[in-house]
Amino acid sequence: NQSSGNNDWVASFGSDNATNSTLNIARKSPGTNSDEYFQYDGVNNNYGPVITGQTWTILTQTQNSSAPYHGMWLDGAVQVVDDLTSGALSANTDFRIADWADSPGASYMLAGKIPEVILFNKILNTAEMYIVHSYLGAKYNIANSNDRYAGDNPGNGDNDHDVIGLGTESDGSNSVAHGGGIELTASSGFENGDYLMAGHGVKTNSLNTTDVGGGYAARWDRAFWFDVTDASTTLEIDLIFDISKGGLGGVANGTASNYKLVYRAGISGSWTTIASAAGYTNDRIEFENITPTADGFYTLATIDESGSP
Repeated sequence: NQSSGNNDWVASFGSDNATNSTLNIARKSPGTNSDEYFQYDGVNNNYGPVITGQTWTILTQTQNSSAPYHGMWLDGAVQVVDDLTSGALSANTDFRIADWADSPGASYMLAGKIPEVILFNKILNTAEMYIVHSYLGAKYNIANSNDRYAGDNPGNGDNDHDVIGLGTESDGSNSVAHGGGIELTASSGFENGDYLMAGHGVKTNSLNTTDVGGGYAARWDRAFWFDVTDASTTLEIDLIFDISKGGLGGVANGTASNYKLVYRAGISGSWTTIASAAGYTNDRIEFENITPTADGFYTLATIDESGSP
C-alpha cells in the first residue's frame, strides 16, 4: 500500500502541462478518493473504481481519438471512469513504469510490484482484449470476468505457458496466433463469441518416446491444451508446428504424412490421430483444415522417428 501523498503510479506517459496531455494509471493516495483509480490528464483529476491493495490485478487502459476517449478494465470487467475531454496526448515524452512521467522520483514511485506491461499501438477489439486477459489470467493465476481459457486449471494440467488464442466478437476478430512452437490461423466457422485458446505446461520441450502408443514412434513432450468455445458452425483452422520455436533442433524430413496431429482428452490415456500433415517447409510442419471440436491435449507425433524426426 502507498504512503500518504503517494499516488502509486503504475504507468505514466506524457507531460503535465495541459489538459489531456498525459495518460496514466495510478491509485489515489490516502485522503479524498482514497485508493480509487486515478488518471491525471494534465489539469483535471479523473477517477474510477477502488483498486484493492496487496492483490494481484489486471489493469487495462485505453485512450481513443474519439469519445469515449478513456477506457479502463479491472480484472477483465469494464469500469465506469471519468472521461477525458479529448484524445490529445503529448508526443515525444517519456513513458515511465512505476513512476510519474512529469516529476519522476522516489516520492512518486509505486510501492508495489509489476510483473508485466504490454503496450499496443491500437485499440484492441473485444476478442483481442479477451485473449490478452485470458493469457494474463493463466500466467499469473488471476481470475478475470472474460476468461476464455480453462487449460490452466489444475484438473486440466496447469497449462499456463504461452497461452494464445483465436476469437471473434461483433467488433472484430483475432485470426492468427503463435506461441510455444505452434501457429494457429482461423480458416472458417468463427462467429461472434467463438474462441480457440491454446497453452501448454511443458517449459522445456523434448521428444517423448514412452507416453505414445497407438503406433506412434515419438511425439513432442509439449502438448497443447485446446479450449474450444463454439456455439454452432464447426471451427476450422490451419495449424503449424515450428520445430525450432518449439525448442527442438533439426528439420522435417521424409514423407509428410508420417507426421500426425494427435489428441487425447486428459492428462493420461491413449492418443488418437486427428490428421496427417499436409506438408512441411524446413522445420515447419503444416496441418490444414483442422476441426478441433473438443477440449483436450493436441500435439505433434511421428510414426517414423528416424525417417521423419
